[in-house]
Amino acid sequence: MLHNKSFVKKTKSVKVMKLENPAIDDVVMLSVVLDEIKNKNLSIYNRVRALCSNPLRRFFVFSNKHHKDTYVKEMSGESKNDRNDRAIRVATQWYQKHLGGATRVLVVINDRENKRKAIEEGIYAETKTDLGLD
Repeated sequence: MLHNKSFVKKTKSVKVMKLENPAIDDVVMLSVVLDEIKNKNLSIYNRVRALCSNPLRRFFVFSNKHHKDTYVKEMSGESKNDRNDRAIRVATQWYQKHLGGATRVLVVINDRENKRKAIEEGIYAETKTDLGLD
């Protein structure tokens, strides 16, 4: 049984090396996050996909954009980044409810404002800096 799942938000090449550390496992990558990585750097995207393909690492892709309970429409005046941040929070809340109380879901976020919103919504969140991933 998995005891902790982590959602990972946006990364750069150096950060991918930290994800490649064998001590990091049981990670759920949201499809919205993978899309952002792919749009920024195809090489990093391929490295992350390789992690997701390795069964020993237990990295999983969750297609949050295509799930009825986690799909998020863009709100009027909302930037794409804000929509993606909101989509990550919605997927995290859904996943926590799906797993129940036995497992705590951690969402790794790249900015303090999104962390503040996540905590206000009852989500266990840390920034990359808080976790030493910056």
